[in-house]
Amino acid sequence: MAAEADNKKVLRAWLKKEDVYHSDLEKLFLEKGITDPLENFKTMSEKEWDTLRNEAIVIRAKDLKDQKAKTRWEQKLKKVEKIWRKQSGIKSTSIKKKSAAASKNAASGNTADNEQSKKYEAAASLKDYMRKNQIFDKDLFEILVKNEVTNEEEIGTKITTKKQLSEIIREVRVLRTADIKETTARQRLDKTLTKFEKLVVAKNEKLKKTSLKSGDDEKQLKDWDQDKEKEAADKEGKDIKEWLQKENIW
Repeated sequence: MAAEADNKKVLRAWLKKEDVYHSDLEKLFLEKGITDPLENFKTMSEKEWDTLRNEAIVIRAKDLKDQKAKTRWEQKLKKVEKIWRKQSGIKSTSIKKKSAAASKNAASGNTADNEQSKKYEAAASLKDYMRKNQIFDKDLFEILVKNEVTNEEEIGTKITTKKQLSEIIREVRVLRTADIKETTARQRLDKTLTKFEKLVVAKNEKLKKTSLKSGDDEKQLKDWDQDKEKEAADKEGKDIKEWLQKENIW
């Protein structure tokens, strides 16, 4: 109950911050498991968004008696949609007329994206499991799907070796290195990956006999830490140099 109350509090604060708060929208988000929109929107497909938007329209339809009220509600939904598109990277479909050739090219170019979206949709139960166990990370989710892991059971049946598990974790770190600028963010990622590792090991008897963070893997983590520390030191040195030059004492 405490966790649910905290999730509701965080969601409400975000809705108010974005000036889109409404009790019905808050309730709908919670029913859909959306407690952290900026994170949850990253893996929401267009089909999931369309469903959410349609339900939001239906919920308020009986209460919207005049055009002004309808316009205000539509503006809130458009604002939320804009944030979802930014987080998910899914662009709005153009309503402009296209030539037959242009349409064909566009369809061909989007085939791979559509196939990937279908894979993510098929892995909806995996996403729910990751959120439930507080190990959801967009990059981790996508890498698991790439490894044909689409549900909880397959975490134990398709991640069968220490090398494979290590490679998945390494790939997540590589993808996130460019985004992680603060120690606290790195610690959150470490915590998520450590918890993920434990869940995988718990589901596989062979992996229980070995420890992932040993030998080369431990060295890899240390190298990663050293790289981040060097990056921070270089930045600090650069800031000092710029200040000295500004004060004409360099």
